[in-house]
Amino acid sequence: MFKSTHLGINIMSNGQRDTVGTFAAKGDDKFANLEWHQGPNGSPLIDGSAASIEAEIKERFQAKTHTVFIAKVKHSEVAQLEPMVYKAGRFYDGAELTAL
Repeated sequence: MFKSTHLGINIMSNGQRDTVGTFAAKGDDKFANLEWHQGPNGSPLIDGSAASIEAEIKERFQAKTHTVFIAKVKHSEVAQLEPMVYKAGRFYDGAELTAL
């Protein structure tokens, strides 16, 4: 059963490759060693991200082993940092589209 009313979306910057690895690795508290702050409704927004969004969850749908969320953006933050792009198993600089 889901209890959260909001969710956080963090668009990683080029300098956050290690942060991506933290979420890919096994562990109980993924946020324990990260710098982050709460959005206005309590969602975790990761410091150093190119952008962060907090959205209000409107609907949830089960799709086999995944849950699809329909949400309305309520808060956003944008930094002057280039985003990281992931494609075909590799990470790229979002500005230059060169491999990281």
